[in-house]
Amino acid sequence: MVSVLYAYRSCLKALPQLPDSMKQSQADLYLETYQVLDLEMSRLREIQRWQASAASKLGADMQRFSRPERRINSPTVTHLWSMLKLLDVLVQLDHLKNAKASIPNDFSWYKRTFTQVSVQWQDTDLMREELDDLQIFLSTRWAILLNLHVEMFCVNNVEDLLQVLIVYAAECLELDFALLFPERHVLLRVLPVLVVLATSSEKDSESLNKRVKMNRLISIFKNDPVIPAFPDLHLSPAAILKELSMYFPKFSA
Repeated sequence: MVSVLYAYRSCLKALPQLPDSMKQSQADLYLETYQVLDLEMSRLREIQRWQASAASKLGADMQRFSRPERRINSPTVTHLWSMLKLLDVLVQLDHLKNAKASIPNDFSWYKRTFTQVSVQWQDTDLMREELDDLQIFLSTRWAILLNLHVEMFCVNNVEDLLQVLIVYAAECLELDFALLFPERHVLLRVLPVLVVLATSSEKDSESLNKRVKMNRLISIFKNDPVIPAFPDLHLSPAAILKELSMYFPKFSA
């Protein structure tokens, strides 16, 4: 899914524009344009459905380990890495979605052509609803992480498990347990996200600060101020931490 979104390129400039002398063929052009753009939008709809399913599964896994009877046996290293890697994929998808300026432009034209061609169709309510959902998904920054937050806290609080993940990631980075650069970059990409998710209330912020001092996290981010999100696309862990904190006033305070 990350590769699909990374390889997305705008096709608007490749679409023909009719001269004034051929305006009578405008309806045919709208239909053909819609058919071309619909293929591209179908890939984005697939990403939307996949991230919702992945967020639901990750939230369910965290809920499973946050139950009182499971806290005696904490998750294994394999479980921790599986959750961290899935979270990393969601972070990369969200970052790519935010960085691709061509996607909103293509969607805007796609919606315009849909409005023109759907006049001749019947029972388009479901299609319009899917279109509105896709528009909200594409236009909202960090929509994937916001959806993940809802899935994680839908039943039980998972702050304890989030703190376990934060401590584990910090120790791996400080003690060089992550020997390969891809593993180190996974930890650096997810660590600021975990910190924000784990500090959604004042009580949680105090609890996390007792286990992991903020100066410790700042030192980690200073050692790696910029990391790759994808081959030619980079991100700053500290900048992500600052931007995401706007959604969680308790943390920014």
